[in-house]
Amino acid sequence: MKIIYESNAGHTEKYANMLAEKLNLESIPLKQYKIDSEPIIFLGWIFANNIQGYKKVRDKANIKCTIAVGMTPTAKQNNNEIIKINNINEKFLYLQGGVDYTKLKGIKKFMLKMVVESVIKENKPEDKELIDIFLNGGNCVKEENLSEIVEYLTM
Repeated sequence: MKIIYESNAGHTEKYANMLAEKLNLESIPLKQYKIDSEPIIFLGWIFANNIQGYKKVRDKANIKCTIAVGMTPTAKQNNNEIIKINNINEKFLYLQGGVDYTKLKGIKKFMLKMVVESVIKENKPEDKELIDIFLNGGNCVKEENLSEIVEYLTM
């Protein structure tokens, strides 16, 4: 088994490398991955509920589980939507990554700005942490966030 990932700002890559170290597996960026029959763990960052890079492996690779990395503290309320939009049939897990505005370009940066303005305008108490991340950027990558994933993959 190996870990394949698609990262933009580096949060997903950090998780992929930490997970690879914990499980003693190889971690490979999607652009270097040659699809074969060996099972993979796929990690991709979320943009507009789409897991970036997932479509490239979804119907071709032997995916054991898919892990989405997003900026929200938890995506439990969004998991079913993410699973449906991305047509995920394997185990799905979510990790909080963060925001690095210096790595976003063009339409993605513009669209995120619109989302930020909307969330700030709504100003829901449950979005306080998310608003802080939106306004100040942030990195929420922590090794302890991998515990559920490691437990699932070592069962």
